[in-house]
Parts: sequence; structure tokens; C-alpha cells
Amino acid sequence: GSGSWRADLIRRHAEAIERTIVEAADVGVQQAFNAFAALGRYLSTEEPAMFQRILRRLPEPVPESLLTDSDRFSWAEIYFEAARLQGANTPRLQAKALALYEAEVRPQRFHLQRRAELLIDMGRPAEGEALLREREDLETSEWIQRLMARARLAQDDAPNALIWINKALERLKAKHFRSEFLE
Repeated sequence: GSGSWRADLIRRHAEAIERTIVEAADVGVQQAFNAFAALGRYLSTEEPAMFQRILRRLPEPVPESLLTDSDRFSWAEIYFEAARLQGANTPRLQAKALALYEAEVRPQRFHLQRRAELLIDMGRPAEGEALLREREDLETSEWIQRLMARARLAQDDAPNALIWINKALERLKAKHFRSEFLE
């Protein structure tokens, strides 16, 4: 779901969501971390207190316990989003996220997109752009084009950043993300 429907649903069931993720994680159910990783992309910006409450209660893994790309990606996402929280040790969390993204054996397209976004956030936009340029959907994905705009702007190339974001805005179907794209 999206927009106010999603926000209302999460707020209404916040206690159950938190309890379910934490209890499942406590007994070793990997799906708890996968669910938190996906939900965390929303929570870190819209409900950061809820994100922090859940994160504090999760057992942190040792790298050797993350045996699959899915496991590594979930924790990379969790660290990436945790790095965005106010008061976070951003460089440390970003480094942990990047190490896990890079440890994937066969990363999926979305995983590479997220790694590129992290590199841009880390002040390494040329590396992020290089990953994005490898994508076959560079000319058809508004999300990749938005990241290209961010990468170009971070490299002081405002004219090309404007071209990329305008392409992205033309393609944008999910209008509730318009303000994020304009930002």
C-alpha cells in the first residue's frame, strides 16, 4: 500500500507489527529480518521512533551467520536505514551496509540499486553512478533516473542532474512519490 492508507494501517497496528517482528527474530525466524528490512525503508523516515524501538530489540548478527544473499541484503537494508536516523553513527552503519551489499554473490537488480543509493549517500556518487549505468532499465525506470540525477548533482553537474530528474518525473506513475522526486 501507499500514501495515507499505508500510514494509517501501520500506526493502527504498530504494537502488533513490532511484537511480531521482535518475537520472530528472537526465535530465529529469518523472515522477521526480511520483513523489517522492507518495512524499515518506510519506518526510518515516517516512523523513526518505531524503527529504533524494533532495531534496539533485534539480535545483531555475526557476519558468518548471514549465509544467503537474502540474509545479507536484509541486514544491509537495516543498517542503511539505521544510518539515516538522527543521532546515528552514520559512517559506521553505512560501512556495515556496504560490506553486506558487496558480499552478495548474485545481487538482484534492486539490491544493486540500493547499493548505488548508499554509495551516493556516502559521498561516492561516481561509484554509485557506475552501478546505475550498468542497468538495462536506465532509460525506462524513473527510480534509476532519480538516482542518476542525485549522482550527477553530487558531482556538481546540475545541468545533467536536471535532465535526469525531468526524465524521472515524466515517467513517475506513483504520484505520492512526486515530492520525494522533486526534492
